[in-house]
Amino acid sequence: MKMAQNNNKGKESRKGTSNRPGKKKRSIFKEFIGILSWMTVIFLWISAASVFVNPSQFRFLSILGLAFPFFLGGTIASLLLCLVLARRKCWIPLLGLLGCCFSIHTYCPVNIPSAHPKDCMKIMSYNTLGFATGVRDSATEEGLLKYVTTSQADIFCYQEGHCLPAKLYGEKILPALQNVWKYNDSIKINENCLGCSSKYPIIKKKLLCSNDMNGAAVFYLLLGENDTLRVVNCHLQSMGLTGDDRKQYSQMVKHLNDSNAEDHSRLLISKISKATAVRASQADSVANYIKRNAGKNIIVCGDFNDTPISYAFHRIASTGLTDAYGATANGIGRSFNRDAIYVRIDHMFCSKHWKPYGCHIDKSISSSDHYPIVAYMERVS
Repeated sequence: MKMAQNNNKGKESRKGTSNRPGKKKRSIFKEFIGILSWMTVIFLWISAASVFVNPSQFRFLSILGLAFPFFLGGTIASLLLCLVLARRKCWIPLLGLLGCCFSIHTYCPVNIPSAHPKDCMKIMSYNTLGFATGVRDSATEEGLLKYVTTSQADIFCYQEGHCLPAKLYGEKILPALQNVWKYNDSIKINENCLGCSSKYPIIKKKLLCSNDMNGAAVFYLLLGENDTLRVVNCHLQSMGLTGDDRKQYSQMVKHLNDSNAEDHSRLLISKISKATAVRASQADSVANYIKRNAGKNIIVCGDFNDTPISYAFHRIASTGLTDAYGATANGIGRSFNRDAIYVRIDHMFCSKHWKPYGCHIDKSISSSDHYPIVAYMERVS
């Protein structure tokens, strides 16, 4: 009888403990963490999936692709929060990360480094910012030209090759390139100059697409008898951000509580989304050219003005070409080096005729607002 009474008292005691307000609050807090985790995961997934949507149809969806690193950081933060305060909810952010693991690897690849074979071809692509002639600093200008001409690249593709003043290109830049590379050619898109310097004969060139000062061109290089390499040099639609726009972005990142941040962000989003729609059309033109030449020897490189989580990047990657950076490099690989904008917008792809090695962003030269992207290509028999 006493034992029964004690058991009843124990049950009532445990029941009372489970109904304590503190435990209810902890339970509600854990549920809130779970909801927060789902929110970060859903935004991460939408951001990763935005590469499949043409920005010309859903313009503002492309902005979510640019925000991929923020959503990724939010999901990782929610995982850490779950580990500390709600371990049973850890599966939510883990599922989110697993669900877009390929997108994460594309954005920030991890590879085992390997030395390139001696007989590799060295390819360099560089947005030269007019070969730094517009900065009005002779040391910077000479430094860039020296870097380019001593790079020992077999093929050098450059974007924004136009100079200030324009006559400098013919008087200074082109003669310097001709001293190193026997074959040089270029295509002008209004004031922009897309060029190719090569140790191999350039037998033909063709403009693929253009808009304002942006577009893409293909140079046909004769590597040997019946062996033609098609080098597609891209300078896809620029974001159109002025120096003031970039300064405002930098200030927004540093001072998120700025009263003008909302107005500035709306203006930036409008400009970026418009440029993304034009860039999508140019990426379609390049991708269609690659498909028309399926099975041919092709290398695509240049300034895409878009990150790896973008329609433009995905559109060209979907043609079956290999992303040289994604296949061989490590880390995000920042290629735009101004302000608080930390992105890789310069890319390089190759057809199955090549195996890439050691693709990297060379940060040893900062004369331009871009760093060069360099890769070694081994011919696959």
